[in-house]
Amino acid sequence: MLRRDYWVGLFCFEAYNESLVLEVSSLIGHPSWRFDKMDISDGKMSIKLRDGTHKIIPLQDLAEHVKPGCKACADFTAKLSDISVGSIGSTPNMSTVIVRTEEGMGLFNIAEEKGLLEVCDDVNVEAINKAGSLKIKKNGI
Repeated sequence: MLRRDYWVGLFCFEAYNESLVLEVSSLIGHPSWRFDKMDISDGKMSIKLRDGTHKIIPLQDLAEHVKPGCKACADFTAKLSDISVGSIGSTPNMSTVIVRTEEGMGLFNIAEEKGLLEVCDDVNVEAINKAGSLKIKKNGI
């Protein structure tokens, strides 16, 4: 029997090293166990705390925590994965999914058949392309 791994990639401008959470805790004055959600958009990191309050940190304040390889990467949508997922191009509270391989389509179809996904065709492809171009420009590639 052949075994095959499946790859699910995320839309990504950059990834951060393990020191990020300690830095965020220090900057906002709250321990990480109080974090409920961290989100990045529009050049800032938004941290929602468990009590419902929000804290904002400009991404430039976190630049030293970006992994070095991210500065040379031009692959915003994880082109080598079976399935790519991200929030750009989708409506609020939804994710954009790009199925790239036959195996990925099989996994996607199974998840849909089992009711694990809500599928719609409302995707802004232009927004995804724009974000990918922005990453390339930002990294000087």
